[in-house]
Amino acid sequence: MLEATGTADTGQVFRLAPSPAPGATPAASHQLRATGWIDTPEQRERWAAWLAWKDGKGPRPPADPFFVRPPKRKGPSRAELLEAALTHPSGPVSGLILTGRQSVKGCTPQSELVRCGCRWRKVQSCCMDRDCTECAAEVGRRRAKRVLERLRRGLPEASHPVAYTVLTVPPAERRRFVEPAAWRALARKAWRVLRRDFGALFGVEATHPVGDAGEKMHVEAGEASPDVFHPHLNFLWVRATYWGQIDLDLLRRRWAAILGVGDAPVSVYHGFRHDGGKLQHTVRYATRTFPGWGFWLPSMRWYGKFPKSAPAEPKCCDACGELFRVVARGATADQLAAQWTAAGLPAGERVRKGRAPPWGDS
Repeated sequence: MLEATGTADTGQVFRLAPSPAPGATPAASHQLRATGWIDTPEQRERWAAWLAWKDGKGPRPPADPFFVRPPKRKGPSRAELLEAALTHPSGPVSGLILTGRQSVKGCTPQSELVRCGCRWRKVQSCCMDRDCTECAAEVGRRRAKRVLERLRRGLPEASHPVAYTVLTVPPAERRRFVEPAAWRALARKAWRVLRRDFGALFGVEATHPVGDAGEKMHVEAGEASPDVFHPHLNFLWVRATYWGQIDLDLLRRRWAAILGVGDAPVSVYHGFRHDGGKLQHTVRYATRTFPGWGFWLPSMRWYGKFPKSAPAEPKCCDACGELFRVVARGATADQLAAQWTAAGLPAGERVRKGRAPPWGDS
């Protein structure tokens, strides 16, 4: 077998340890199976088939020989959560807040050993659910990267700015939009105004259902809190030609007309972002995730004549040009060590910690 040694500074090193004796006791055999050790010919065959599939030399086997992902926790569906929130005794708005708190998930990150032609890496493999507190930040980072790439590819020219518009629903009107269908219809009406009156070519809309304690922009007093239902539309959009600033008074009147509030004041924020650090920050802010709100929060939606998605990045190393592949996966060092040995990899090889492989962002 292999035993894992090392520290956080030196990295994890796998070294050979004596294999079990042919006449091992049932207890010892059971312990080896629990750690993922190959101790039967059937397991060896399954492992060989799995490696062949990973190398593109055979069909996909029916199951991973060592690692089986834990079953997802069974719970109420999104429709059931939404119904419970809207029929809550304290009212639909309070029901949304309480259900959002109770719907937050968590996961136990798994480890993967990834190889190319020049190195090995140990990386994390998680559920990547936007309601998971462990994965929400990474989900938001990947989402922001995709949005920024598509916005850049759709700009008429490199110096063309991206418009950023935030439309907030007044507190007295928020109860009307607790239904996701009503909120999506409101977003479509807002986009038609941007296209018809302000020359929007294409854009993306991301909804924020609540505030954020760290929020600085376009937030009224008492609104920057995750415990306040504070829905607002975030539009990142591109105009066919850059005409300078837009008529904010006209935008406020159009937004008030959509809401049906007459001459009552409404909250509207608008600005332009040129490519660079400020645009990247704005995209990350607008597309961030809200764990627990997946039952209500609509997915981001693109409008207009937006460019197609970028082709997937090649799954190869920038240094050596060889394809990456996962050679071991498990929750413990023992499981990784067993697969490491079974794959015939050199004992004592140092595994470098690093970020997720490039294909995780495609």
